Amino acid sequence: MDVIVTTPRMLMKESAQEAADCIAVGGGSYFRQFGYLRDGKLVGWPKNLDLGDRVWYVEDSYVRGYAIVDDIMLTSSPRICDTTGKSYPAGCYVQMRADSWKWVKPVKYKGFRGWRYHNQSSKVIGNWLDSKPVVEISV
Repeated sequence: MDVIVTTPRMLMKESAQEAADCIAVGGGSYFRQFGYLRDGKLVGWPKNLDLGDRVWYVEDSYVRGYAIVDDIMLTSSPRICDTTGKSYPAGCYVQMRADSWKWVKPVKYKGFRGWRYHNQSSKVIGNWLDSKPVVEISV
């Protein structure tokens, strides 16, 4: 089952840099943390998410696109981001190949924290090598 997440404003530049890094080397993967370990138990992860499902992204109050789940990893040790060098705690991580990214026609969607199951679709208007589509503002 697909899920939708929000890219926090303070991480949008890092997200764009991660995409640019993947394009520069001709591939790679994105990852997203979905759960964390508390007292040795995994908490807060989407149990119905599976390989081949989509992770949709909201940025600046618009659904922007999605990537396809390539791997789901439960880790007991931290992960290091190749782009930022930041360490992320043990938990559930979803990996998505960069070349699976699809831009969609931006659709208004209020941001939120965490993740939600998502069962809508949008018109695909680009792929991972294309620039982020501009939101058309009607006056």
